Amino acid sequence: MTNEEQRRPRVGAEVHEHTRFLVLGLTQRECRGEPGRCVTAWSFAEQLGIWQTELLRIIDFLDRAGYLDYCGGGPQVSLTQKGLDYLVHDRGRRETVRS
Repeated sequence: MTNEEQRRPRVGAEVHEHTRFLVLGLTQRECRGEPGRCVTAWSFAEQLGIWQTELLRIIDFLDRAGYLDYCGGGPQVSLTQKGLDYLVHDRGRRETVRS
């Protein structure tokens, strides 16, 4: 495997990273860009065409990374300031959230 092949993400990984970005963006839209404002995220799965279990995995990842916070069952989530900053300042560079 060449160095370029090692550095290039797999197509599946790119799709997964982009889906994380979309979930973050949907959260921003639903909470009107206000960090700390709780929204119910279940509809995101349908909007993105993914299973609810996949949505929960993505929310868990974004929570651990500090981009979202859980605020209750349902799942209820809120955008953090870090998540908003990522969308506002890093959106032009790429539309993914990498691990």
